[in-house]
This record gives sequence, structure tokens and C-alpha cells, in this order.
Amino acid sequence: MVLTIWIPAAVLAALSFFLLGVGPIVWVISTATLRQTVTPRDLLGRASAIGMTATGARPIGAALGALLGALYGAEVCLGVAALGFAVQAALILTSPILNVERQPEMVG
Repeated sequence: MVLTIWIPAAVLAALSFFLLGVGPIVWVISTATLRQTVTPRDLLGRASAIGMTATGARPIGAALGALLGALYGAEVCLGVAALGFAVQAALILTSPILNVERQPEMVG
């Protein structure tokens, strides 16, 4: 989406909106499956509640994005969002979970 600042093409904007819609869906499905697989049943509710806390923080992020966009413009807001996605991608790509070849042993 940041590229639309320099290349204002409808196809590029549509592709970025598609990816912004599909990406979170794939992330939620994969992380929920992993969490349900490795978390003991008696702790599953607590572990799932942590994920809901992150979901509940989305309106705060949206408000901060709106404020940033209002103060500095859409271009800066897109740049900051892209930087945030880059940090997330770096954390995911350096995560030890990518090297897991089999299900870890259950705790307790």
C-alpha cells in the first residue's frame, strides 16, 4: 500500500487491500491452531483470552492511526504502518517456531 504514494494505481491499491484482508485471517487460523494443539485443556481458556486482549487493542491502534494521519498526513501514516508490519515480519521470521518439526510435549 505504501507504493501507492509513488505509484497511484487502482490495481496496486486493490491488491494491498486484499492482502491486508487475507493476511490477518491466515495468521489467526494458524496461531489459534498452534495454541489449541500445544496448550493443555485446563489452560486453553486462559491462553485464548490473551489473544482476545490483542483483538481488543485494535480500536486503540485505529485511533492512533487516525490521529497520526490527521496530524501528519496519509503518507506518514502509511509509512508508520509499513514499519510496524516490517517489525512484525522480522519477529515472525526470527521466531523459533519456524524451526519446530514436531509437536512439543504437553506441559504438566
